[in-house]
Amino acid sequence: MRNFVFVAFLILIIITLGTSGCVQTMPEEGKIVIRQAGGGGSAMLVAECADINYIINSSDYIIEGTVEKVESRFGEGGNIFTYADILIEKYVKGDPFTEDRLQIITPGGTVGVISQWVEDQPIFHEGKRVRIHFLERDDGNFSIVCEQFGVVDISGGAGLPNPAAVYCERDKGGVFQGVETPKGTIGYCSLPDGRVCEEWAFFNSNGTTCNPPEE
Repeated sequence: MRNFVFVAFLILIIITLGTSGCVQTMPEEGKIVIRQAGGGGSAMLVAECADINYIINSSDYIIEGTVEKVESRFGEGGNIFTYADILIEKYVKGDPFTEDRLQIITPGGTVGVISQWVEDQPIFHEGKRVRIHFLERDDGNFSIVCEQFGVVDISGGAGLPNPAAVYCERDKGGVFQGVETPKGTIGYCSLPDGRVCEEWAFFNSNGTTCNPPEE
């Protein structure tokens, strides 16, 4: 009888927790929200996701920043979700957002003594500097490219070199420079033949597309 009461009490606690911390459906002010579905998509693209160039080319945005806060709590269906808040410090690719923070919501995590693990999801630690590769889906939401492979810990140094700048100077003999615009800093490659090309269109097209600076 005592065992039955204990089990019933434990179930009541889990149900209460599960209904008191539901996943927010509205993005928090000042943050770009990335919700990971947890479908294990990177497992289906093992070869592609092991190639950093594939991840870079598939990304609409690449940012570097510091993980400010990580918190796991119960959400929809009694499942656990982890919320990681990241201060954006640098854009490597993509036009800057008005918001200066990302909030990445991943399925899985630990609340008390209860843990849930979801395959291929990135794990964040407070205080770490990370580089995040993500894209905008057709429905207007965002997701990390190749899940865990799209997040790189750069705490030990300045991070990976800008591949578009490397391509400009090493492969094409150009000079890379950043230009301040109302949209933020945009990189251009000044080529020996006199052309000046926006960095990412030039890099992604293997040098066949040259978008000059806007007048």
